[in-house]
Order: sequence, then C-alpha cells, then structure tokens
Amino acid sequence: MTKAYKEIMERVRLTEEMEQRVLMGALAAMESSASSRACGFRRWGALAACLVVMAAGALLLPGLWSQPVEPGPVTVTPQMVSAATQQELEELVGFPVETLTGLPFTPTQVEYTAYGEMAQVRYVGEEQTAVYRKAVSEEDISGDYTLYDHIWQVERDGVTLTLKGNEEGCALVLWKQGDFSCSLRFTPPVEETLAVDGAMGKE
Repeated sequence: MTKAYKEIMERVRLTEEMEQRVLMGALAAMESSASSRACGFRRWGALAACLVVMAAGALLLPGLWSQPVEPGPVTVTPQMVSAATQQELEELVGFPVETLTGLPFTPTQVEYTAYGEMAQVRYVGEEQTAVYRKAVSEEDISGDYTLYDHIWQVERDGVTLTLKGNEEGCALVLWKQGDFSCSLRFTPPVEETLAVDGAMGKE
C-alpha cells in the first residue's frame, strides 16, 4: 500500500453500528458459500448413488436374463371321436370291442366313443346306464375315482373281477382280459350277481 493510503485508512473510524453491519454481512456471505457447497455435495452424492445402482443392475440383470426357465407340466388330453357303429369304433381304436349282452336292463340307446386308444360304449336305458371301457393298459381305466365303502373280488370263468360299491349295491366292475383292462360302471348301482353277469355276458 502507498503511504497516502495508509494515512487515509488510519483516519477512518467505524461506529459500533457500522461494525455490526460489516460482521453480519460477512457471516451471511460465509453461510451462503457453505450452503452452496453443501448443495453441490448433495447433488454430486445423489448422482454417485445413482451410478452405483446402475452399475449393480448392469452386473445382475444379464445373469437373471441368462437363467433357464423351467418348462411347466404338459397336459395331454386324448382326442375324443364319436363313432356311429361298433365296427367304426373298432377301426378307430384298432382292436375288437365286445357287445355286452348280459346287462340287467334293455338299452334304448348305445353311444360309441374313442378316447385316443381307449374304447367306450355307453348303454342307456329308461332308468339305468352302463358304461363299458376297454384299452391296452395295466391301470384302472374307468375314470371313476369315488372312494367306495366296499371293495371285493369275485371269480367267474377263470377271471378275477374287482367289484366296488356301497350299501346300494355294486357300482363298478374291473377286470383283465389278456393285455386289456376293462371296466363297467353302473348308474345306479346294481346287485353283485347282476353286475358280474353284465360284465361277463358278451359276444
């Protein structure tokens, strides 16, 4: 500083009110500067956090996309085809289908249906029905999953028949015929003798 400037500044005297104003102004300037720096830090901190999240996602997502998707269960429904005659049903399933002649009622209507390689013949009477099924199988092909109260077996002409029913009588007959599984379901149930005659009486 020059000598003249020093002499001028030495003659300057601030009142107490002026000193307070100068101090308040300096404090306000300092707070403003600190606030600006804090905002800047907050902005940069938020940006850095976003970058970290994006980087983590970039690392994880390819792994998730590359994970194999397990296939769900495949349900196969046999094709149902109606036949006009017994001969047509036999052509559809590829094996002979017997006519049941020992049923305990006189059918007024007979329906022939092929479920894939399983033959079904539904005999309809005035008050009763009987459903006969036949297929190359070792399993129960009746489709009847009722929990019957009574299950017993009967021998007839060297064939073992499994009968299922309740107090009303026999509702289901199951038996084997060579490589074939057969079933006969009665609605309503019938007496044991009538059920066995209906299953074994055929041509």
